[in-house]
Parts: sequence; structure tokens; C-alpha cells
Amino acid sequence: MMANLAQVAGVNALGLVNMIISSARTATTQRRNCEQLAEHVKIIGNLLEKLRSTDLMTEASSDQGAVGLSRGGPQESPGAGREL
Repeated sequence: MMANLAQVAGVNALGLVNMIISSARTATTQRRNCEQLAEHVKIIGNLLEKLRSTDLMTEASSDQGAVGLSRGGPQESPGAGREL
């Protein structure tokens, strides 16, 4: 009976050791994945910041063009102001 108990305890200990090793490997892999995800988020954030500043510059130049249109600048339609 004691021999059987020792075998069961040994198997359980071995199973526990294997579970701990497997969990440690999984944790290491997840840490690497998390670091990689953080790096990708950082890159996307930088790209969005560049896009936002580019959009703001584009909007500023578009707004200046719209002001010219509202003043009747050179963008006036070809037939405007002509008498029939």
C-alpha cells in the first residue's frame, strides 16, 4: 500500500512540475506578445499623430481657398455677371 501511495505522490509531483514549466513558458510567450503589441500600438500612435498634423495643414490650406471663393475670387463660374 505504501509503495502505491509513493508512486501516486511521485506522479502528482511530476505532473505539478510539468504544469509549472508549461505555465512559465506560456508566461514568457505572452510577455513577448504583449511587448510586441505595445510596440505596434506605439507605431500606430506615431502614424496617427503624423496623419493628424498633415490633415490640419491640409485643412488650413483648404480653408484659405474657401475664403477666396466666398469673396468672389477667381473661382467664380464662367457665366456669372454677364448680361443676356
